[in-house]
Amino acid sequence: MQSYRRIFWSFIFATFNLHIGALTIIPPFIGWIVVYSGLLTLGIKAREQALARQRITCVCLIVLSALNGFLMLINASGLFRMLLPILVMVGELVFFHFLFSAIVEHFKTIEYFELATIYAKKDRTYLVLKGLATLFMTVSLSLNHQLLGLGGAILTLIALIHVLTALYWLNKGAEQLLRRRQQALTFRS
Repeated sequence: MQSYRRIFWSFIFATFNLHIGALTIIPPFIGWIVVYSGLLTLGIKAREQALARQRITCVCLIVLSALNGFLMLINASGLFRMLLPILVMVGELVFFHFLFSAIVEHFKTIEYFELATIYAKKDRTYLVLKGLATLFMTVSLSLNHQLLGLGGAILTLIALIHVLTALYWLNKGAEQLLRRRQQALTFRS
């Protein structure tokens, strides 16, 4: 439960950045480091391979975010600097897909099939939203098309809200499941 809360808040810190001039108050890579620490304490029942993919993707996001922040700090330009935010978007898409997949697998393992179905749908919705946002942003940067960039930004915001609400309800749902199990164990005693 604490892990979902940590991932929720640190994803907010990784996404929304406060700047004072050229100085970033909480750089995005710090948020991804805290997300990584939340992954280590998650404690879900999924294959180790699924959990390893999340961790590797999170480490890639830490590196990409740190590199992006460094290139912004030195005011770098060029093709790589322009494509780096797209790489971060793809990394986020992959990371949350792996996270949702592991959560679905966890719910199936503990035989909460209804929650597994709900989070499988959330995963598909996120893939469509974030995939379209990434496509729109890539085409917008390639063709310098502002309308597609605006559409990509709106879809990115919708995908962000979708992930945050899913993580919030996952945290609340985990708390409720734990309470129900404790009540069931108390009732049996």
